[in-house]
Amino acid sequence: MSEKKKYVPKTKKAVLAELKGLDRFNLLAVRPKEKQATPDSILVSRFEEINSFVDEHKRIPSDKGNGPIEFQLFNRLLEIQLDPSKIKVLLPYDRYGLLRHVTSDITEETKMEKAVEEPPKSKLGLADKFNLLKTPGSSIFDLRNVKAKEERTLEMPDEIAKREKCKDFGKFEPLFRKCQKEIESGDRAVVKFRDEQDIKKGGFFILNGIKCYVAEVGAKEIRKDKNNARLRLIFENGLESNMYLRSLATGLYKTEGRRILSSRIGEGELEINDKELTGLIYVLASKTTDPAIMAIPNLFKIGFSTTPVADRIKNAKNDPTYLMAEVQVVATYKVAGIKPTYFENIIHKVFGHVQVKLDIVDLSKKLVSPKEWFSVPYDVIDDALKMIQTGEIIGYVYDADNMKLARK
Repeated sequence: MSEKKKYVPKTKKAVLAELKGLDRFNLLAVRPKEKQATPDSILVSRFEEINSFVDEHKRIPSDKGNGPIEFQLFNRLLEIQLDPSKIKVLLPYDRYGLLRHVTSDITEETKMEKAVEEPPKSKLGLADKFNLLKTPGSSIFDLRNVKAKEERTLEMPDEIAKREKCKDFGKFEPLFRKCQKEIESGDRAVVKFRDEQDIKKGGFFILNGIKCYVAEVGAKEIRKDKNNARLRLIFENGLESNMYLRSLATGLYKTEGRRILSSRIGEGELEINDKELTGLIYVLASKTTDPAIMAIPNLFKIGFSTTPVADRIKNAKNDPTYLMAEVQVVATYKVAGIKPTYFENIIHKVFGHVQVKLDIVDLSKKLVSPKEWFSVPYDVIDDALKMIQTGEIIGYVYDADNMKLARK
């Protein structure tokens, strides 16, 4: 008789090996456990989208760029630059130096002021924003017998302004909070800094991601044959500086700083009572769906009214004056002592060369050419309207090529 073999159960390892041999579709393969996304990893991923934009376009996202995606990336970068905690996380991933000037570790001689004081690396006065040309021994800027195109010349200050703790910051802190709320609500716009003439008492700016407020402008001084003045500049982190006006302008130019426009309701509105009021200056934007009109950049209607603006525009969609479409009220300004004829003459004198000529068919099929529509950035209009109220506008003209007001 044959001896019966004793049954020996297979081990788990043997069973698994046998099953793997039969697993034609690799169903039993062990897959690595996916890591759960963290707030930091999400932040890095969102920042990498900005880096990818720079990879492709060789420039940082702009609020005047091409389409809503670029505008979204611009706002995302600005939001990051205003948050020291986010900057700390993202610095290792900042391969284009988008955040390198923005830091909460501020010493007596701050990184912001170092950026202002360092001389331009290029003889052309150009900044290599992405460090594309920063290589040892590079001589790309050693130009000979070549005249560079005219570029904005940045004046380097001859001393370093020190920052110190603002002892009365308590009275400025509410101004920063109010400014931020108005930015978030849309009552204030954040635009590119264009001209040192914009630096005035009461102005807000963003320098290296930090909001600053011009509390005082000192007496004019002649420095290097140019007008200058000491500022009392308050920063939102509780520090202050007494840097020169032109030093602040240089820093804003060099780091692509921003200017925060004042509230869209004209300054001084509360000081003008109804007895003194002579009218309202208004700025409108069209809601037209006409592709030809929509393609016109920075299209705004600037007008003067002695009646409430809401009453004037309630029938806009049937009025060729408003391009037979609804309009959005961008801003209104209460004014005193200004007559409609004077206002119209001034506006046409300053912006007449950029007035947009349009032909609109009204309800009766007649061709109408509405006036008062201009192709001008809103922040330039805002400056001009305030200068009209103070009388300063008579000394300025609009430079359409550089999109700014310039002295005559």
